[in-house]
Amino acid sequence: NAVYDKFRKAYGNITDSVNERCFRQDDDFNTLAALEIVDTEKKTVEKAEILLVDDHALILEGICQILKRIPEVVVADAVTTGKEAVGLIAARDYDIYILDVGLPDMSGFELIEMIREINEDARIIINTMHEEIWYINRLIRLGVNAVTLKASESVEIGKAVKSVLRGVAYTCPRFEGIRQKLSNASSQIHP
Repeated sequence: NAVYDKFRKAYGNITDSVNERCFRQDDDFNTLAALEIVDTEKKTVEKAEILLVDDHALILEGICQILKRIPEVVVADAVTTGKEAVGLIAARDYDIYILDVGLPDMSGFELIEMIREINEDARIIINTMHEEIWYINRLIRLGVNAVTLKASESVEIGKAVKSVLRGVAYTCPRFEGIRQKLSNASSQIHP
């Protein structure tokens, strides 16, 4: 919801503890209700919905378990093929897309481009095993919001989601190190 996104950008994420406090203090509740980001009957704040795409079911399950610990989000859909993802993306918009670029039935890069055609402001997190220079350069050119490498600690996916919810780009330390080396190398070659 666009109003919720504006509120998050201005004031940060709404966590369960903030949610609880808001409904104890009438002024806060009325402010949130006026912003149309709460269900006034259920007295809950909307959670960011995630589409998770990875061709490995074990990875999907692991990421789902990690994301269950983040109260601001819910995995709305988790699929193992690009074709399934395309069908879901055509039917609805998600708050965050977490994608693997190495899918068996289509390029994850194509999927990113397709999401951007539908919603140029889509928040996209890439979770990949690829550390090759051309992958990194292409991800940077496509303007993804966050990148985590599968070789990273499991906490990195949570950090990426939380950063993207705040409107801040994120890269795991390993990816950032590779990106910095590329940046330094290219600045030495092309002044």
